[in-house]
Amino acid sequence: MTTCAYDPCSDEPSGRSKYCTDAHRKAAARGNYKEREAEVKSILDAKDLAASERDRLKAREMVKTLRALSKSEARAQEYVDAIKDVLEPFQPSPVVDPYPIFGNEYDDKIPVDWVDHNTDWHIGQRTTFEQTGGMYEQNTLITRAQVDLMWEAKKSIFARESAGKRVGKLWRCITGDIVEGDSMRASQLTGIDLSVTEQAVEAADLLALAIRRDLTLPGITTIDVDTVGGNHDRTTAKPGNAGLGETSFVDTWAFMISIMLERWFADEPRVTVKTHRSWYGQKIFAGQKFVFEHGASQRGGSGGGYGGTPWNRIANQASRLAALCGGADYVMMGHYHTPALLPLGQEGWLVMGGSLPATTTYVQTNFKSVRVPHQWLLEFHDSQTYGPRLTTPYPLYAAVPGTLPKPGAFWKDEGIDA
Repeated sequence: MTTCAYDPCSDEPSGRSKYCTDAHRKAAARGNYKEREAEVKSILDAKDLAASERDRLKAREMVKTLRALSKSEARAQEYVDAIKDVLEPFQPSPVVDPYPIFGNEYDDKIPVDWVDHNTDWHIGQRTTFEQTGGMYEQNTLITRAQVDLMWEAKKSIFARESAGKRVGKLWRCITGDIVEGDSMRASQLTGIDLSVTEQAVEAADLLALAIRRDLTLPGITTIDVDTVGGNHDRTTAKPGNAGLGETSFVDTWAFMISIMLERWFADEPRVTVKTHRSWYGQKIFAGQKFVFEHGASQRGGSGGGYGGTPWNRIANQASRLAALCGGADYVMMGHYHTPALLPLGQEGWLVMGGSLPATTTYVQTNFKSVRVPHQWLLEFHDSQTYGPRLTTPYPLYAAVPGTLPKPGAFWKDEGIDA
């Protein structure tokens, strides 16, 4: 059956026509016309779009061409100016007086501040020449002599630098292990010449002596003392958290020593002693942010390092500690008995302190290391140009004559030229 050609209709067409009615024929014609009109319009729109895109691309190419021409002209002008400069006769620059550039900063003595980093004194440790193979010995009498040597070195630095500098503030940063202790392992009891209570009293006396000596330096306005504990300061056998023992961070000999210093200097207006009750401390000094700890919180052994010292692990630990405190310019640590200054961030430093014992049986057997006894004295200056920053690190050497033979001394004693 044939139906009407008009799409919505399903009736039979009349006669020979394709449509059932004339109205349906006209409706179909109108629909065909509209479809052709839409096709024509889409073709015209596509041509307009292509023309528009072609104009845009032409404009873009023209801009590129203009830029290239301008660069070429500028480059050509630079060549011309350079040739003119070469061809013109040389004229010397005028002499400028340099002192007005610096202002009044150098009219008087340069103001500086000092940081005295005290760590790993190990007061009470007894190490004999025989135990170290004739390389070193340590006892309380030698430690007292070392404290005197460091004072003589500091006085010498002060006298030499005072011609052009003025030391105003001094900070004594104590990062633990001032005493040897006696509870870490059984063999430690045979390696001390004082009981641990006597060690604590001796440490407090020596630190108080050092502070009172600092007060005699001309021009010193304030002395700050901050103390955190180390693993040798703990009172329990097992390390616990941060190596400070299993009970608490204040159950240490370092805490007791610092409390004694607080009470002894309570009436001295220039001295401020702070005993930190955590495993680390924070301080702003000389315009810089300091974070300090002993270093025994580092776990994982000595792998990943150089020369027996895990520098990679230590640097990562210092960066994490600085981040823990919201950023720091300097991180002060001890524990490894190896003095070093390592970069920290863009401008900061990781300050690794030395120790007064040059070596011990533990250090020798585990790290095969011996070092000249050493502590850091750091100088800071607030420059008008660069701001506050470390200017001079002074090493305070504390090798008592006769206690640390030079390398190869054994061979010479045997008649062999080392």
